[in-house]
Parts: sequence; structure tokens; C-alpha cells
Amino acid sequence: MIQVAHVGVGIIGVEGQHAAHASDYAIGQFRFLWRLLGVHGRWNYHRIANLMLYSFYKNVVLYLTQFWFVTKNGFSGTSLYDKWALTLYNMMFTSLPVMVLAVLDRNVSSSDYI
Repeated sequence: MIQVAHVGVGIIGVEGQHAAHASDYAIGQFRFLWRLLGVHGRWNYHRIANLMLYSFYKNVVLYLTQFWFVTKNGFSGTSLYDKWALTLYNMMFTSLPVMVLAVLDRNVSSSDYI
């Protein structure tokens, strides 16, 4: 029995549904495991990699302009952006693209990969 795992996959079988009830994902046969790991795992990996790059470049754009403003201002401590503008920028450019990518991004179709 597995004691530590990131994701639990239970297979419904002859022994009953005890493993399926205690798991994160339940599948009926071993042949469905390939689709779960191969297709959905690949899509998830691709989405997470794009999200990390997107977040990095979003913050670089935001704070390099802020740094440029501070150097031209003599390091006085004034901010280029209002607090509400920063909040809306982070909310709009962090939540909306992530939701769109989560719904629409498929780099390989499931029929091509299987």
C-alpha cells in the first residue's frame, strides 16, 4: 500500500471500491491509466510551464518600468503606479489568462497522443 503520494489513483476492481473511495482519481481498468498519465499529465505539464513563464515575464515588465522610474526620480521612493492600478494589473493579467489557458490550451490532441 502506498503511504505517501502526490496524487492517488484508485482502480475499481474485484476487491471492491475501497481504493477508489480513498483516491483522488478513480478509474475502472488499468488501460485508462495511460490516458490519465500520458494525455492529461502532458497537458498539465505544458500548462504549468507556460504559467510560470507568463508570471515571470509579467512581473519583469511591471517592475522594470518601476525600476526605471525610480532611477530617473533619484531613488526618492515614489511609485509610478497607484495601489489600485497595481492591484488591477495583477488581477487582470494573472487570473484571466490563466483561466483562458486552462480551458483552451491543448498542445497535442488526445487522439494523436494515444
